Amino acid sequence: MSAPNQALAKDVRGTLTQLSQDKETGVIQITLGKQDQITLLIQNGRIPHGYLKTKEDHRRISNEEWQKKLETEAEGSVIFDSKSSKTLLLQKILLEYHDQAEGKNLQTSQLASLIYSGERSQRASIQHIRWQNTEAYVISSGIELSQRKAILLTNDLMLETPDALQQIFDWHEPECTVATYEGNIESPTWLEVYLNILFEWTCNQILEQYSYLTGRVMINSVIRNLLVKAASEGWEITGTDGRVVDHTIFASPAEAGKTYRAMLHSIYNSIEPVIGPVLLFSIQRRINSLCKGNYLSIARMYELFS
Repeated sequence: MSAPNQALAKDVRGTLTQLSQDKETGVIQITLGKQDQITLLIQNGRIPHGYLKTKEDHRRISNEEWQKKLETEAEGSVIFDSKSSKTLLLQKILLEYHDQAEGKNLQTSQLASLIYSGERSQRASIQHIRWQNTEAYVISSGIELSQRKAILLTNDLMLETPDALQQIFDWHEPECTVATYEGNIESPTWLEVYLNILFEWTCNQILEQYSYLTGRVMINSVIRNLLVKAASEGWEITGTDGRVVDHTIFASPAEAGKTYRAMLHSIYNSIEPVIGPVLLFSIQRRINSLCKGNYLSIARMYELFS
């Protein structure tokens, strides 16, 4: 939807009201005059973050700040682009670190080599791959956890791991552009990415260990309990094929850490009555031994394993 007009603030408020009522998720681009731009991320009709881009500046801004700026602008336009919740977390990195990405033109046949090399890095990374009408994201945890996730976005569909990665490698367009974003644990936004990777890895390690003790059928009960808890709290969690995926966009790493701790305690509370506290402690101790480097430091910081 696109609507240039003379009453920009009123137009934006109308668009936001409709998106909120429809519980939409995606990116809102507001053009101010000829150059300035406000980008709003919206998840289920709620705006967790906004960004301002001017000739001199590019930064995250508060809701109060972008609303105030709208009131001072006479002309502009607003466009909404629907996206998945998982993509929004990656959009935050692209918006905040657009000037730090290492971009290059590649043959699509070279993507596998580039992506696998990222898994040997000490740091997490995001690779943003673009063809003419299609884009993809590959998130690598780095060597400390050896996790990889992929998202492929076309005009018609969205694929996520595990199907997306092979589709990326086999994509029919021969040339692409790749921007690589290297993780920085000192950055709040990157810390949220690290937390997201760590939380999903921890959940799936717990469920895997639990299935060894009880059988895979019992995993479904644990996931159902977690999904009920998540729905009651407004968390964006899915659970398919015995694996947990989080799509929630948080206001800060502290909020993410607090929420992930609550989710993991929900899992612990589901499995402890079945296997007992001794075996639960054994699972937690094993996960602690598998977690390394920055991820272990983060887990201890937010008390995720206890």
